[in-house]
Amino acid sequence: MPDDVEKCDRAIHAAACLDRIDGKNLSQLKELIAEQPDKPKSNDPYVGACLPFPDLSKKVKANIAGLEGQR
Repeated sequence: MPDDVEKCDRAIHAAACLDRIDGKNLSQLKELIAEQPDKPKSNDPYVGACLPFPDLSKKVKANIAGLEGQR
């Protein structure tokens, strides 16, 4: 049973990550890789959603860098 819970948790985080990965909102992107120090940790599936997935985290960081470079 714990293995099933872990699989579900991982799937929810993957879905949350993919839901916002191409977004243009810096706050939401930073939330995906847990770079929101002012936001308390919660049960929000978006907070840190991409952390278990190195390739997705890398893409989010690249998107953030691109958006911050446009400022």
